[in-house]
Amino acid sequence: MPNAYKSLLKKHWKADNFRPLQEEICTAFDEGNDVVALLPTGGGKSLCYQLPALLNEGITLVISPLISLMEDQVASANAMGIKSMALNNRQSLATQIDNLRYGNYRLLYSSPEKLRLAELKHALAELNIVRIAVDEAHCISMWGNDFRPAFKEISTLRDILPEVPMIALTATATAQVLEDIKTDLNLREPKRFRLSFARSNIALQFEMTEDKMGSLIRILRGNNESAIVYCNRRKSTEELANTLRHQGIKAHFFHGGLSTPQKKNRLEDWKRNEVTVMVATNAFGMGIDKKDVRRVIHWHLPQTIENFYQEVGRAGRDGHAAQATALLYPNEKKALFTQFSEQLPDLQFIENTYKRLCNYLHIAKGEGSGWISALDFLSFCKTYDLNPRKVDQSFQYFEREGIFQRINHFERKARIQFLLSQKDWLRQLGEENKNVSALLEEIARSYKNVFHEIVEIDLDRLAKKIDLGYSKAMAILTRLHNRADLHFEAEEIDTELHWMVPREDQYTLSALKKKLNQQNELKKEKFMALLDWAYDPYLCKTKGLLRYFDEKNSALCQQCSAEECQHKQNLPSQIQLKKNILNALNDHPLRVKDVYFTFNDHTAFALKNALEDLEEEKQIEFTADQMIKKI
Repeated sequence: MPNAYKSLLKKHWKADNFRPLQEEICTAFDEGNDVVALLPTGGGKSLCYQLPALLNEGITLVISPLISLMEDQVASANAMGIKSMALNNRQSLATQIDNLRYGNYRLLYSSPEKLRLAELKHALAELNIVRIAVDEAHCISMWGNDFRPAFKEISTLRDILPEVPMIALTATATAQVLEDIKTDLNLREPKRFRLSFARSNIALQFEMTEDKMGSLIRILRGNNESAIVYCNRRKSTEELANTLRHQGIKAHFFHGGLSTPQKKNRLEDWKRNEVTVMVATNAFGMGIDKKDVRRVIHWHLPQTIENFYQEVGRAGRDGHAAQATALLYPNEKKALFTQFSEQLPDLQFIENTYKRLCNYLHIAKGEGSGWISALDFLSFCKTYDLNPRKVDQSFQYFEREGIFQRINHFERKARIQFLLSQKDWLRQLGEENKNVSALLEEIARSYKNVFHEIVEIDLDRLAKKIDLGYSKAMAILTRLHNRADLHFEAEEIDTELHWMVPREDQYTLSALKKKLNQQNELKKEKFMALLDWAYDPYLCKTKGLLRYFDEKNSALCQQCSAEECQHKQNLPSQIQLKKNILNALNDHPLRVKDVYFTFNDHTAFALKNALEDLEEEKQIEFTADQMIKKI
């Protein structure tokens, strides 16, 4: 029903035309087929299940790994007029199920861990679920980015809803991951749709420099086009943004430690191009469709090629020319790998972190399931003298195993009680300066019980109302607390943990323990693949990227920083490597592993690309028994 599609596209998305493959995917899914859709970042994956959800009555169940992303998608869908909700821990499951029964919802978002609940499974069998969409479907494969074991249990929905079609969507998947998606979701002869990973409008530049700050300023100065600078530490985002502002560049920083209003205001400023450069941690940009981003710059590399590709894909969504630049210190590759490896937690660290976290949050054995815990992440790390980056890696593992889900959620909390009588306070106010008097008067006016009990106050609002900064208000109340005039306590929360299972020390980590070493090795393997690709001065970056995702395309992009694409003739490394491999094959075929062993002075990435070049040039062939033969 193409006319209905166009009408809905115009009404809800305010667009006249579909992006590539969207209409074909919607048609296949609407016709009741299982579907696998591999669309690069910015390809419009969510529309592929949201539009079919509008075509007839019933609920489309959307399974997604990230609570924060689900909440953004629900807000966006509701704003477009598509009635949506996400299952959460803030209401009872029974209440949420009742809402679904009578609320005429079209989209229901859930984490895969929620689907383990028997009560929810029973309800899904009775609700009018007409379609299932699995977002970020690569999480089902241990070889995929962000593997989540709970994804492997999604196929049990086939027993409950046997006739319901399923669509699996991802932006980053190799051939092996795509096969795992098909098999582990038990998809039935799925229709497959795949767009090329090539982004011909984005030039990939890897700049080796001893002066990263100088290079960053040179790239951004005098340029009023929208840009993102990615860092992997919050402190770095603040330092870089401050330096750029001092250089006259309209920049701001964005990370999980900002309050919700701060995030909203900064995002709006950036969207309106009042701030041109956003210096941000790596999650920034997820779900944000700003089409005119002209530059993405990596101050720090992410952990995988998949992450790099997703972040780069936030540039040039309007199809016009854009540039992605990674700033690298020369000769730092080995140090980066060592640093990354040392930050991966071992079993002892994982166990200690879990127990300390439960104790810190006062979670007793057998408790915790369904709880939401507020956490000051850095305060927790400081309390036990733990490496924050190592703790962050541990938290990633806990999330993968469905122990809890983490949301960056900044919040300031303050509690206060006046310890003097109202009469004494009146006398006290007369002795204080103007700022102190104004603050105490505003607290007494806003919170009548403050003389009788500890009350929670909104210190941000109070300070703003009397034109006093938050830090000054904190200093005033802390001084009065130390003087015993009042009781005051304050904390900053930057993380919410949504616990999925109770604390059971002997069982909770058991699944993780069995595969921790394997997961650590896989992380190191992926990071080394990223470093090999980034630091290879010869290989066309686009060609290497496409091959990583199993796209056979030997054409050079002719716009990246690699020497292959700069038309330089001195390419001894890659050309000589190919010649050496052919010479080694002159006498007899060799096993693949023997080739890698013989030429181990080259990276695995360079060897893989040399062999693929030779195969495409029809100079070698791979036999069924994993031998390489010269043609």
